[in-house]
Amino acid sequence: MLTAKERVYRSVPNVSFKQSMDTLKTNRPLLMLCLSSFLFLTGYMALSSVQLFYLRDVLGRLDLYPVLAIVQLVMTLALAPLMPRLVRKLGKKNVYIVAGGLSTVGGIIVFLSPSSMVWVGFSGLVISLMGVMAVNIVVWALEADTVEYGEWKTGVRTEGITYALFSFTRKTGQAVGGALAAYCLAVGGYKSGVTQSAEALQGIQFAAGALPAIMTILAIVVMTKYKLTDVLHAQIVGEIRARRLVEREPDTSEQAPQETAEAAANKK
Repeated sequence: MLTAKERVYRSVPNVSFKQSMDTLKTNRPLLMLCLSSFLFLTGYMALSSVQLFYLRDVLGRLDLYPVLAIVQLVMTLALAPLMPRLVRKLGKKNVYIVAGGLSTVGGIIVFLSPSSMVWVGFSGLVISLMGVMAVNIVVWALEADTVEYGEWKTGVRTEGITYALFSFTRKTGQAVGGALAAYCLAVGGYKSGVTQSAEALQGIQFAAGALPAIMTILAIVVMTKYKLTDVLHAQIVGEIRARRLVEREPDTSEQAPQETAEAAANKK
């Protein structure tokens, strides 16, 4: 490992700031993925911020909090090897949408379940978090696809600015989600250390269930307009490879793949 050296071919060794901005402006799939992730993370962080309050104050079962943590760990370990199969069968975009739908169903259960139905409410949390985990796994594969799309569009590979923008929007969504959850508690009149009023409990349920469901639905709506399917991405990757061969061997020329991908993108 100490003597190994990775050699990455780049048609533009040093990417300028202008080239980075040009890539972002033309990378519509990246912008849509950023918007969808912002909405989704806003809902998820609202849930994450108040799930302890929901278990303790609404369901009256704080002892289920460590159980939920263990369930999350088990689901993560189970989903990791299963996700490649789901992606091959459904495609990354569809896995994102289906998982988001699952999370939405869980949020609705959490919001509508009476406090007396402890296991129904707890099951809603588990279902919601299962969808969240699946989205958080597949979203990074979707983000990687947008890097190739940007290179295909502009001829310049800009992983740095692509990942930076995506990470920034996710962090922003997390901040907004936490703030909205706190606002819901404040509107409900939540007070620490006392028995909560019906309005405060409703505020907790809204932040744990309805708010994540609403934001996830909006995220799904954005993703339905996402055009970078797995089929188109495979065509783009093939054309990028052909383009690199042309750049390395100026005497050869392969223009047909570019026309094919352009036609496919326009049809989308």
